[in-house]
Amino acid sequence: MQEMSDSLSGKMALHLGRYYPPHVGGVEKVMQELCEGLAAFCQVKVMVNQMGCGGGREKINGVEVIRLATLLRVGGAPVGLGWLREMKGIHPDLIHLHHPCPMGVLALLFRKQCEPWICSWHSDIVRQKWLGASFAPFLRMFLSRCKHIVVATPRHVESSSVLRGFREKCVVVPYGMLLTNETPENDGGEAIRLQYGNRLVLAVGRLVYYKGFEYLVEAMKEVDAQCLIIGEGPWRERLERRIGVLGLASRVHLLGQVMDLKPFYRAAEVFVLPSTCSSEAFGMVQLEAMAAGKPIVNTALPTGVPWVSPDGETGLTVPPRDAKALAGAINRLLGEPMLCRRLGAAGRRRVTEKFTQKQMVEGMLKLYADVLGGQKKFGC
Repeated sequence: MQEMSDSLSGKMALHLGRYYPPHVGGVEKVMQELCEGLAAFCQVKVMVNQMGCGGGREKINGVEVIRLATLLRVGGAPVGLGWLREMKGIHPDLIHLHHPCPMGVLALLFRKQCEPWICSWHSDIVRQKWLGASFAPFLRMFLSRCKHIVVATPRHVESSSVLRGFREKCVVVPYGMLLTNETPENDGGEAIRLQYGNRLVLAVGRLVYYKGFEYLVEAMKEVDAQCLIIGEGPWRERLERRIGVLGLASRVHLLGQVMDLKPFYRAAEVFVLPSTCSSEAFGMVQLEAMAAGKPIVNTALPTGVPWVSPDGETGLTVPPRDAKALAGAINRLLGEPMLCRRLGAAGRRRVTEKFTQKQMVEGMLKLYADVLGGQKKFGC
């Protein structure tokens, strides 16, 4: 570790992505954990889109963040004209792009400088098939020039039609989070249980098509518990209508955006990730719930989701889009406290052993040292 640290001293890594916190999302959370961890070893700059027409610069926990104005969206992807202009004035030792980031890919392909590139592949472009097809030639060109393609689980490679063609470049570096030692007495979980009761089912995520919250709402018809869904998004009205139609307004609660999730993880008995398609490639919220010692109910997607929380080891896995199976798994956990505790304790151990910020940063530092040590070999 010390040798890698010395080799990176004085170097600069430029990270490109769609957004960065305080924008809420799993990829954004991973970027923040990674960049703040790397900032102890090298200079880190981040270039992302701003949620709106304005841009700006700021320093967040040692990381310089450059936000570029968004002019419009194409298939949900933000588009701006400032990428090439801003990048001309930056001369990093390596560039690390977090895919999906179409503007970053295009800006790099038009860039004349020759720094080594690394790509963190967070997920395929799933829903916008026409956009993915038209963008595919540029993406393949970009990936062919990358030194490494970083994936969070082995299943990312197996489930991606794009990555199978670049298998030899793929390196697994699991996502990680900064663990804390907060005690239950200090985190507000008891107040949440007093408000909603002791049988709490929790779900966290943006209210969008692939999260599958409509199936969780449906499942709650057969579950004697309170369900808290934290997050905002375009599907809120649809979920509210469904909750009303099913007569579940007294038991299913859409809480909106919550800044401090720790009390809710602590208060819950079961955490549910009911995602329905491969846009859900990992599920960082699973790690947060596992770190709090909670059993997980997730879905058998072909992505890294069930790899993060394996069936029967740290939780239960059910078929996607199956409200009845979802209800069955939740009821089993609520009805078997010893199983709940065993799976929850195993989840906490799994996070500690495989998914810490320290481990993620160390894995990335090894790649950085390898890439920067071999620049001449790559012709840069």
